[in-house]
Formats: sequence, structure tokens, C-alpha cells
Amino acid sequence: MTGLLAWLAQTAPAQWLAHNPLAFPLLETVHVLAISLVLGTATIFDIRLLGLGWQGWPAGPLLTGLRKVALAGFAGALASGALLFLSQPESYAQNLPFRAKLALLALAGLNLALFEGRYGRQQASWQHSASVPAGARVQAGLSLGLWGAVLVAGRLIGFFLQG
Repeated sequence: MTGLLAWLAQTAPAQWLAHNPLAFPLLETVHVLAISLVLGTATIFDIRLLGLGWQGWPAGPLLTGLRKVALAGFAGALASGALLFLSQPESYAQNLPFRAKLALLALAGLNLALFEGRYGRQQASWQHSASVPAGARVQAGLSLGLWGAVLVAGRLIGFFLQG
């Protein structure tokens, strides 16, 4: 694994990040903006499912509208995060908050996959809070918690990064 991480640190994108003083801060800005899209859309939808806001919007059409924004944000966060990782792959690989963030991202993704598998076809019929199944509400609450934890872990990365 150490050999792979050392090789990644020598790739052209990693060298560009190392030698361009504006590259990392600009890339980090893109990463934060992309994360904002993901967290913002997930929060709006989860709050709607929990019946705590956006009650004037039927949940099904709201999800359809937010899904594209969330996917674009996730793609941007994934791409920018991968490039940020290249700036110090060995340090990030040893960073506990970074590892926690990856694990929490996997759990958030699993929660979403389970949600879509169980409730994907029903969502169009969720017009009012009463029509949202209790299990979907539980998963919405779990989603809020997981994404909040991803955010905290991500914020802690820089405080524990060696190098």
C-alpha cells in the first residue's frame, strides 16, 4: 500500500498541486461548494420527509428536482476530493478523521441505496407528511445524522493531517 501511495504522490496532478500555490486552496473551495450542494439538498429532502419543513412541496417531485443537484454536487466533491487526496496521499491514508469520513460516506451511501431500494417507487405518491412511511422517516433522520458526521469528520481532517 505504501508503494501505491508513494506512486500517487508522484503523479502529474499531485506534482501540479505541490508546485502551484493556488491549486490546493482553489480545489478546496470547489470541494466545499460541491459538498454544500450535496448536504444542502440532502438536508432539504430529509427535513421534508421528517415533516419539519417544505410541507407545501410534495416529497416525490421535490426529490426528483433535488436529485440532479445532489448528484452533480457529489460528482464534484468526489473529483475534487480525489485530487486533494493526491496532494498528500500517505498523510491522508494515516489520518483518522479522513478514514472516518470515508467510512461515514460509505454508510450514508448504503443508507441512500437502501432507501431507494425500499421506497424508490413509492416516492411519487408521497404528497403529505402522513403518506411518508415511518421507515422512510427513520432513514431520513439517519441520513441527517450521517451527513452531519461526514461534515464534522471532514472538518477535522486538517487538524490531524501530518505533513
